[in-house]
Amino acid sequence: MIAVELGDGLTWLGWAIVAGSAFILLTQFAHWSRLRVVGILQSTNVPGTALLALTAFVAVVAGRYLLAVAALSVGAVAATTVVRALRATVGPGRFDEPALTVRIVSSNILYENDDIVDAADILHSVDADVVFICEYNAAFHEALAEHPLRVERPHRLEDPREKGAGSVIWSRLPIIDADPARDGRDTVTTTVDGPFGPVSVLAVHPNTPVHDVRLWRSGLRLIRERAARIHRPLVVIGDFNATYWHPLYADLRSAGLIDEHIELGQGWSVSWPTHELVPPWVRLDHVLTSNGLRAAHLENLDVPGTDHAATVVDVALVQPD
Repeated sequence: MIAVELGDGLTWLGWAIVAGSAFILLTQFAHWSRLRVVGILQSTNVPGTALLALTAFVAVVAGRYLLAVAALSVGAVAATTVVRALRATVGPGRFDEPALTVRIVSSNILYENDDIVDAADILHSVDADVVFICEYNAAFHEALAEHPLRVERPHRLEDPREKGAGSVIWSRLPIIDADPARDGRDTVTTTVDGPFGPVSVLAVHPNTPVHDVRLWRSGLRLIRERAARIHRPLVVIGDFNATYWHPLYADLRSAGLIDEHIELGQGWSVSWPTHELVPPWVRLDHVLTSNGLRAAHLENLDVPGTDHAATVVDVALVQPD
């Protein structure tokens, strides 16, 4: 009797996994993410696919063949979204050894970071032209006032705030103009005078759906609206608090912004969480480009004291044919 009850319990759990996964896939296809739990679970396509495969295997072993078929069917749809998202689309010859690039590093430094000077040392080591740091507070500002990461980049937009709302942009390239207007958290538009002309940097850190799904949605919409108004070479970079599978992130790509991690075959790369017992399993930190600007090089950077990997990107203008 105990074995039968346990079997029934596992069967119900299996059906709950299948039904929940199917529901989340439907919300993605329908571009619907108004509930907090939906916004959170829409980031789980990769582990969700693995969980559905495990469910199907256990169901076959247990002789629950209808459950196995259902899990395989939903899992196949989920796997299709994963493969489509993570397939590299750029071919060889994107650049003919671009001589002129702008290097940008973006880091969610974590407002509770106890290793801020060490973190700044790591960020300084990549010799970036432009540095974007979010979750930047007054204590960090005091600690890094004379740090070379800041001192060697005299063109600055600085707005330290408490908790996770503050940010800075430090640049060794002259800042031509800037629009630091906010919606909830950070969305700062900066244009720097690069070696091949003006480059607009849209540095972002919208709210997380875990805290406020309404502000998260409005923050991602703001990114799209701002990007659409920029006609110079553009890079959008930062902690988006969204993954490839979030519909609002898909809207950014459908608006003509190019996801450089996927373009360069790094769609499987992850950036969060980096300081937990579980390994990083999702990418929240992205680089998008448009208006002739593309990534020539892109990598993660491990930064102490924070739960996000930093992003280092070299951008250049695509050479005409």
